[in-house]
Parts: sequence; C-alpha cells; structure tokens
Amino acid sequence: MVHESLARKFHPAGFEQPEDSRRNYVKPRPELQYAFDMWINELPLLFTCSDMGKQYKKACDLVRPIGEITYKEANSLLVDFKPKTGDQKTVGLFLSACYNISSEQVIIFDLDVPEVDFVGGLGENKILVNNGEAGEYFGSDCSGLVVNNKKTRGWFAAGRLGVIVDNGETGWNFTDYSSRTAIALSPGAKTICPCDIDRIPELKKYMKELRDLTMAIKDEESAKRFIERYGVGGERIEPEILRIIEAT
Repeated sequence: MVHESLARKFHPAGFEQPEDSRRNYVKPRPELQYAFDMWINELPLLFTCSDMGKQYKKACDLVRPIGEITYKEANSLLVDFKPKTGDQKTVGLFLSACYNISSEQVIIFDLDVPEVDFVGGLGENKILVNNGEAGEYFGSDCSGLVVNNKKTRGWFAAGRLGVIVDNGETGWNFTDYSSRTAIALSPGAKTICPCDIDRIPELKKYMKELRDLTMAIKDEESAKRFIERYGVGGERIEPEILRIIEAT
C-alpha cells in the first residue's frame, strides 16, 4: 500500500520559518485559522492509514464554507505553526483540501517545513510545485503534474497518476507506486525515465527546455508560460516524449 508507513509511530517535531519567509505571507483570515485549529485539535491520538480519508474529508467540510482560499493564504497557516505531537505532521492533508477547493491551477509550495507530510492529492487540472523543503508523501495521489525544484523527503509523488518532474533532491522510494512518466532531471538523480536522454539529441533538448520552464515556476506569471507550452497539468509532456522516442 502507498501509505503503509503511516502505521509506524510518528515522532514529535517542530519548525520555525526564517524571518524573511514570514514577510512573504499575510495573516490567514480568522475563519480559516479557526478551521485549521479545530482540525488540529480534533486529530486522533493514534493516526493510522484508515484515518487519512476521513481527516481529509473533514478538512474539506471545514474549509468549503469559507470560500476561495489562495495557496498563499493556505501556506501562511504553516508559517508559525509548531507541531505539538507527531500526528500533527499530517497537516498537509488540510492544506491539500484548501488547494483543491481553490480555483487556482498552479499551487506553489515554498516553505521549508520538512516535518509536514501529505501535501498533495490534487486533481488533474492542477500543477503542484515544491520550491521549498517538504516532508514525506509530497505530491502523492495527484492526477496532474507534480514538480520538485528543491527538496522533499521520502515517498515523493507516490501513487502519481500524471507526470512527475524532479529537478531537485528527493528522499527514499521516489516514484514508488506511480504509474506514469517519471522524469528526474537533477544531477545524480536516482531515476531517469526515459533512459535515452543522452542518446537522442532532440530528447535531450526537450528535457532541457522542460527543466528550464519547470524550475522557473515561481508565481502565477511564470506558471502561465509553462501552461502555454505544456498545457494545464502538463498533459502534452508524455505524448511529446513518446513521439520523439518513436521517431528515432
């Protein structure tokens, strides 16, 4: 199972964002902060695999009445958050609920929160980009495009149904249980698929363009350039790669 490791005992953790990072975020609306605090306070003491769906649905029920929530506002919930128990590492589920309810197509996660897991689960019309340091299961169970430009821990993009692009550093079990194209473009990457990049000049050029455009996604404007080239969710990437390979 993708989330088997949830059964292990979580360890207490905490983090604090650098002062420069705090200045990039506005304070969440009181109603969003209240929903977040309620969700945290009512987490089960022993969080297991079977709790994931229930807790995600609960998060959706709490945030849906609030209306539109931008990814920047959702991210701001973590700026001063300090987990009191290991189970609170699962707050990525709450952020994922905010992201999915948002009308934004591109979600940029740019916090350094290596102790926060399960940021993911987005639909096929979403692009999830990590420009910070994320915990385990980042981008798991997503249907759209997932990009890692910095650093994630174990099980990055586990259970992915769409295209994965890794430009940075991932932890253990990269792409496990993923059924689609995994493209690792960082130096010394453990997984490179397809493996013919150096052998096919056109493919090598394509991969460079893909790396340049994904690494440039910093905000809505830079995301538009990616969408114009590869489509919402990056749906053109896999067919274009297959076309290049089949033509050689």
